[in-house]
Amino acid sequence: MDGFLLPGHVSIVLGEDSYQYLVDEYNISGVITGFETAELLSGIYKLIDLVLKKEKAILITQWRLPRLEIRLSMAGGVIFD
Repeated sequence: MDGFLLPGHVSIVLGEDSYQYLVDEYNISGVITGFETAELLSGIYKLIDLVLKKEKAILITQWRLPRLEIRLSMAGGVIFD
């Protein structure tokens, strides 16, 4: 099974779009998740689900990760690349 469990704490700053190259260039899925047991299990479940459905995507399972719109408003409309 190919796929990545991606770090939620880093993704708060980078955003989920920072991992889109995994899908576009390498055809590999990823799930952004936290480090708590329940979060990891949820991430593994979502990754297996993507593989079984033969879908490629970057998903967020960490409920504490704000969406891009929220991060933009928190940063005063500035996101650093």
